Amino acid sequence: MEEQQQNNNTEANTEGSDLLKSQGLSYTRKGQKLEDAKSSSWLFIVFGVIGLLLILAVWLGIIPLNLALYMKVLYTIVLGVLFVVFIILGVHYKRKIGSLETETTAEEQQSEEIIQWITTEYPVETLDTLIGADALPMEQLYFERYEKLASLIRERYGIEDEAYLDYLIEKIYQTYAPSQEG
Repeated sequence: MEEQQQNNNTEANTEGSDLLKSQGLSYTRKGQKLEDAKSSSWLFIVFGVIGLLLILAVWLGIIPLNLALYMKVLYTIVLGVLFVVFIILGVHYKRKIGSLETETTAEEQQSEEIIQWITTEYPVETLDTLIGADALPMEQLYFERYEKLASLIRERYGIEDEAYLDYLIEKIYQTYAPSQEG
């Protein structure tokens, strides 16, 4: 009976690890999104303004372009729209920064709380006792720990985002690393 259950666990863990690998779960922290939004906003605004200034310089004759009037107008319209879109995107990212800062703070606090709770309440020895690590082969140990940590976090915090769970569990494993043997 125990051997059959262990085989079922092994199959489930193999399927779970294959699923994780096939989905290519990669969690992007809100802090990273915030940094991306900050740099993108400035980049779009600067390129948009520089582009509009270059178009103005062409019309003022500072940058000579020997084009027919209809080509100059077409050039101005197409590139002008492009540079205005750049500025609009830059402003959009600027507006998004405020909400991302709030989300980043909340996410960092939640992550720290979860990691602190798990490492305090379920140190690696306690976790191994809960999953019966003594009876598990070393290859299966990681997956059993992963599943137990994921279920504990889901139960307490209601987090269903697999990529975020994976991120949290990897952070928890980093805190466990000095006490782990394998």
